[in-house]
Amino acid sequence: MLPHECLQLLAARVPKVGRVGVIHDDRPDVLPVNYAIFDGAVVFRTGRGAKLTAAMEEAPVAFEVDAIDASWEEGWSVVVHGHAELLDSEDVISKLGDLLVRPWVPAERASHIRIVPERITGRSIEAGRHRRTDVPSWDLRAMPPRD
Repeated sequence: MLPHECLQLLAARVPKVGRVGVIHDDRPDVLPVNYAIFDGAVVFRTGRGAKLTAAMEEAPVAFEVDAIDASWEEGWSVVVHGHAELLDSEDVISKLGDLLVRPWVPAERASHIRIVPERITGRSIEAGRHRRTDVPSWDLRAMPPRD
Protein backbone atom coordinates (compact mmCIF):
# COMPACT_ATOMS: atom_id res chain seq x y z
CA MET A 1 0.00 0.00 0.00
CA LEU A 2 1.07 3.57 -0.59
CA PRO A 3 1.66 5.83 2.43
CA HIS A 4 -1.45 7.96 1.77
CA GLU A 5 -3.57 4.78 1.59
CA CYS A 6 -2.13 3.66 4.92
CA LEU A 7 -2.98 6.99 6.56
CA GLN A 8 -6.52 6.77 5.15
CA LEU A 9 -6.94 3.33 6.77
CA LEU A 10 -5.67 4.66 10.10
CA ALA A 11 -7.97 7.69 9.92
CA ALA A 12 -11.03 5.56 9.08
CA ARG A 13 -10.38 2.84 11.70
CA VAL A 14 -12.96 2.53 14.47
CA PRO A 15 -12.18 2.10 17.28
CA LYS A 16 -8.99 4.09 16.97
CA VAL A 17 -6.77 1.80 19.02
CA GLY A 18 -3.20 1.10 17.98
CA ARG A 19 0.04 -0.11 19.51
CA VAL A 20 3.16 1.98 20.11
CA GLY A 21 6.49 0.19 20.17
CA VAL A 22 9.22 1.83 22.24
CA ILE A 23 12.52 0.85 23.84
CA HIS A 24 12.22 1.14 27.61
CA ASP A 25 14.96 0.10 30.04
CA ASP A 26 16.89 -1.40 27.11
CA ARG A 27 13.99 -3.68 26.21
CA PRO A 28 11.29 -3.44 23.55
CA ASP A 29 7.82 -2.66 24.82
CA VAL A 30 4.50 -2.49 22.94
CA LEU A 31 1.68 -0.47 24.50
CA PRO A 32 -1.90 0.16 23.37
CA VAL A 33 -3.11 3.73 22.80
CA ASN A 34 -6.19 5.53 21.58
CA TYR A 35 -5.03 7.69 18.66
CA ALA A 36 -5.98 10.20 16.00
CA ILE A 37 -4.43 11.26 12.69
CA PHE A 38 -3.66 14.99 12.61
CA ASP A 39 -1.73 16.72 9.83
CA GLY A 40 -0.35 13.39 8.58
CA ALA A 41 0.97 12.32 11.99
CA VAL A 42 -0.23 9.92 14.67
CA VAL A 43 -1.24 11.74 17.85
CA PHE A 44 -2.19 10.29 21.23
CA ARG A 45 -2.36 11.25 24.89
CA THR A 46 -0.39 9.62 27.66
CA GLY A 47 0.69 9.96 31.25
CA ARG A 48 4.04 9.26 32.85
CA GLY A 49 5.88 6.18 31.64
CA ALA A 50 7.65 4.67 28.65
CA LYS A 51 5.67 6.53 25.96
CA LEU A 52 6.24 9.93 27.56
CA THR A 53 9.93 9.17 28.12
CA ALA A 54 10.31 8.20 24.44
CA ALA A 55 8.67 11.46 23.38
CA MET A 56 10.80 13.61 25.68
CA GLU A 57 13.90 11.96 24.20
CA GLU A 58 12.47 12.17 20.65
CA ALA A 59 13.26 8.48 20.43
CA PRO A 60 12.52 6.28 17.42
CA VAL A 61 9.21 4.44 17.76
CA ALA A 62 6.90 2.22 15.76
CA PHE A 63 3.12 2.42 15.66
CA GLU A 64 0.92 -0.43 14.40
CA VAL A 65 -2.77 -0.91 13.66
CA ASP A 66 -4.41 -3.88 12.02
CA ALA A 67 -7.79 -5.33 11.18
CA ILE A 68 -8.04 -9.08 10.74
CA ASP A 69 -10.99 -11.31 9.84
CA ALA A 70 -9.76 -14.85 10.52
CA SER A 71 -12.87 -16.50 9.11
CA TRP A 72 -12.29 -14.91 5.68
CA GLU A 73 -8.47 -14.99 6.01
CA GLU A 74 -8.17 -11.35 5.12
CA GLY A 75 -7.23 -8.06 6.68
CA TRP A 76 -4.63 -5.31 6.70
CA SER A 77 -1.76 -4.00 8.78
CA VAL A 78 -0.14 -0.57 8.82
CA VAL A 79 3.14 0.30 10.54
CA VAL A 80 4.38 3.86 11.02
CA HIS A 81 8.07 4.29 11.83
CA GLY A 82 9.24 7.64 13.10
CA HIS A 83 10.16 9.47 16.24
CA ALA A 84 7.97 10.55 19.10
CA GLU A 85 7.82 14.14 20.20
CA LEU A 86 6.03 15.90 23.00
CA LEU A 87 3.50 18.46 21.82
CA ASP A 88 3.95 21.40 24.13
CA SER A 89 2.57 24.17 21.93
CA GLU A 90 -0.80 25.28 23.26
CA ASP A 91 -1.58 26.50 19.75
CA VAL A 92 -1.16 23.01 18.27
CA ILE A 93 -2.95 21.31 21.17
CA SER A 94 -5.91 23.69 20.86
CA LYS A 95 -6.18 22.79 17.14
CA LEU A 96 -6.56 19.15 18.14
CA GLY A 97 -9.78 20.05 19.93
CA ASP A 98 -11.96 17.00 20.46
CA LEU A 99 -10.07 14.99 17.85
CA LEU A 100 -8.50 12.75 20.48
CA VAL A 101 -10.87 10.24 21.94
CA ARG A 102 -11.11 9.75 25.67
CA PRO A 103 -8.59 7.11 26.79
CA TRP A 104 -10.28 3.90 27.89
CA VAL A 105 -8.09 3.57 30.98
CA PRO A 106 -9.13 6.06 33.69
CA ALA A 107 -5.89 7.84 34.51
CA GLU A 108 -4.22 11.19 34.00
CA ARG A 109 -3.30 11.57 30.30
CA ALA A 110 -2.19 15.20 30.17
CA SER A 111 0.67 14.87 27.66
CA HIS A 112 0.04 14.95 23.92
CA ILE A 113 2.49 12.93 21.81
CA ARG A 114 3.01 13.08 18.06
CA ILE A 115 4.71 10.40 15.98
CA VAL A 116 6.28 12.11 13.00
CA PRO A 117 6.28 9.52 10.19
CA GLU A 118 9.59 8.75 8.53
CA ARG A 119 8.36 5.55 6.90
CA ILE A 120 4.85 4.15 6.51
CA THR A 121 4.25 0.62 5.31
CA GLY A 122 1.04 -1.27 4.80
CA ARG A 123 0.01 -4.71 3.82
CA SER A 124 -3.33 -6.02 2.67
CA ILE A 125 -4.08 -9.73 3.06
CA GLU A 126 -6.72 -11.23 0.81
CA ALA A 127 -5.76 -14.90 0.76
CA GLY A 128 -9.16 -16.43 1.44
CA ARG A 129 -11.80 -16.33 -1.26
CA HIS A 130 -14.33 -18.37 0.69
CA ARG A 131 -15.33 -18.24 4.32
CA ARG A 132 -13.60 -20.67 6.70
CA THR A 133 -15.93 -22.49 9.03
CA ASP A 134 -13.27 -23.93 11.36
CA VAL A 135 -12.38 -20.52 12.85
CA PRO A 136 -14.54 -19.47 15.81
CA SER A 137 -16.47 -16.25 15.41
CA TRP A 138 -17.05 -14.23 18.57
CA ASP A 139 -19.95 -11.88 19.06
CA LEU A 140 -19.32 -10.32 22.46
CA ARG A 141 -22.82 -8.84 22.53
CA ALA A 142 -24.27 -12.37 22.55
CA MET A 143 -22.08 -13.62 25.38
CA PRO A 144 -23.69 -14.06 28.81
CA PRO A 145 -22.74 -11.46 31.44
CA ARG A 146 -19.95 -12.29 33.85
CA ASP A 147 -20.82 -12.94 37.48
